[in-house]
Amino acid sequence: MLITDYLPFVPGHTPGHGPTATDQWLLFSGSKLLFGNKNDLPTTAEIPFLPQPTNTALYLGNSGPTQYFCANVPTESKAPASFDFVELRTALLRATPDTFMIISRASKLLSWEKLNRFCGQCGGPTVDKATEHAKECTACKTVVYPRISPAVIVAIVNNGKLLLARKKDWPYKFHSVIAGFVEAGESLETCAKREAFEEVGIRIKNIRYFASQPWPFPDSLMCAFTSEYDGGEIVVDNVELETADWYGPSELPAIPAPGSVSRKLIDWFVQTYS
Repeated sequence: MLITDYLPFVPGHTPGHGPTATDQWLLFSGSKLLFGNKNDLPTTAEIPFLPQPTNTALYLGNSGPTQYFCANVPTESKAPASFDFVELRTALLRATPDTFMIISRASKLLSWEKLNRFCGQCGGPTVDKATEHAKECTACKTVVYPRISPAVIVAIVNNGKLLLARKKDWPYKFHSVIAGFVEAGESLETCAKREAFEEVGIRIKNIRYFASQPWPFPDSLMCAFTSEYDGGEIVVDNVELETADWYGPSELPAIPAPGSVSRKLIDWFVQTYS
């Protein structure tokens, strides 16, 4: 059995061959991704403005015989028929789970490439390692890998009601579950407890793993949990949040669109407590 028989997409760092007509591309123009009207990615044959030479693109991995590449393209690039440049968040929420992973990988690697052209230790120029996705300093030989920033997102349930909050700086008019980045030396469970207490002043218990999801804004890995209320009164921190409250399954405010792990946690709550 091949690994592609088991996993729909296999990350990689070296293509087996140059791009073919059926290989697929993730092309970014500024903050937007070229994405199809049928929620698909363009193939080599469908793109009139591939980066030249094509070996300047980043290889992402493969799905059976199909290879995936990513690159930045000029902002004046015109989308081919049946495709358009859409905001990254829009593309992610329209994508299938497998394509979601590939889009996240492409966005993270392109951001990492841009930020690591020089060594953070000595300032020397870096080059790609031949054996893995990593940068090596040409002067001091320091190796830098793509950064992944773990974050916890947690559904807190109290007597059949879910805690939902709204962040101050969100441009989107919705409420969601509590979330925050993991501190150095902190476990995921401890992070969930700390974030709940810091942001809304409550204690939680019975923390259970739910799911995980890459989230390329710019390099998060969202680790989702369910939990139960264990005491305290809601006191909004007024730093990150502007409001928070308990909501039953039939009285939810505006919530995130389907596709995100935050929405999956909310959907789990509705299905479990309705």
